[in-house]
Amino acid sequence: MRQTLDAAIHRLEEAIAIRPAHYEPLLEAFRALEVPGDVPAGDLSRIYEACFAILGIKGAQSFDASALAPREAGHITYCARDVVERTMHDPDGRTRRWIAERRQWHEARGLEIPEGYDDSELPPALTLPWDETDASRHIRPFLDHLEAQVREQPLSHLSLCWKVRHEGYPVFRAVMVRWMKDLEKKGLGPPGTVAAFDTVDRLDGLGFELEDEPWATVCDKLMGLLEDEHPMVAAAAGRCLGGLVADEGGEDEEDGRRADWPRLPKLLDLLRSVKGHRVHVAGGFVDGFDTSAMEGLGGLKSQALLADAGFDFEQWVLDILAQDPLEPYLPNAQAFWFYVHECYDLDPAFSHRLLDADRSFVALMCATERDERVEGMAAVLERLAGDADTWIADAARRHLDRVYRAP
Repeated sequence: MRQTLDAAIHRLEEAIAIRPAHYEPLLEAFRALEVPGDVPAGDLSRIYEACFAILGIKGAQSFDASALAPREAGHITYCARDVVERTMHDPDGRTRRWIAERRQWHEARGLEIPEGYDDSELPPALTLPWDETDASRHIRPFLDHLEAQVREQPLSHLSLCWKVRHEGYPVFRAVMVRWMKDLEKKGLGPPGTVAAFDTVDRLDGLGFELEDEPWATVCDKLMGLLEDEHPMVAAAAGRCLGGLVADEGGEDEEDGRRADWPRLPKLLDLLRSVKGHRVHVAGGFVDGFDTSAMEGLGGLKSQALLADAGFDFEQWVLDILAQDPLEPYLPNAQAFWFYVHECYDLDPAFSHRLLDADRSFVALMCATERDERVEGMAAVLERLAGDADTWIADAARRHLDRVYRAP
């Protein structure tokens, strides 16, 4: 394995040294690179140095990306960042825990463990060759690189910090907490992120405590958090609420335990009036509501309580989207636009309404979701092809040419 790892790193170093860089050698080098569980310190340092070069981190080997197409450069940059981040957290940690829990469950009952209940097909978890001080020193250039991105995109670091908090290798957990606190001291990113992570974890289990409580208790424990200043807390509160009302709008018809809870139309009106991170709250709400059915926004739209009340669901969606032109990714709840584009991918009329409401990105996602012709959607794409955002316009033209104009 040592020889194989050395050869894989050398292959990546050679691909980086090509002037100007070529896409295929870099891609093949990343495909051949698998970091073993017992990676030696020297090899891990070389891997960092190679990835740092691609990311343009000062002090690393020089890298010339001038001949790469934008998509190629973006993909190679993603590969380099992904390799570094996978040394900080175990992306398969949750799966490993589930497998271990299922094995323990069968063993405790004297049952035969079903075939496939092992993690032999997963990439290895790492035993890092550094202590916390060494890990902090080696990862510092990467964190400085990310800090520059946080200055431009204040939520860009949340995903990695969240992954390290929950699936991180021990030497990196404390490093990342210190880094988040340093960012807050510098006024970077949303304030209170470390405390927000604690609140989000608490909210993840709060639904079980509130499911049989009167509405006044729910309001006391949850509703104020829908307008929390931190977007992850607001989204988590929305997700918790969505899970609570998933059963026919939150009414328990068998014993009347929720007789005082507002009906679903009123709850959606409440979300429509949320100040602050409304779109994140709504995305979290649908995420929680959809936990078991896996029907997305369509599962909410199809609720009989809404039809009976004559609720204008499409207008509700537009009202949710109206407040925030952009919806940065959050690691603890699905984005609202994602649910919208899956629900309305066959509805060109609604895509036109999105365009009229200046929500071109969401309209583009709806119009390009299907890799096949959708009646009436070509007109949406024609409008998008003239969008002021060149990325949106180019994507619309490509989809038109490939799906609608091809013979």
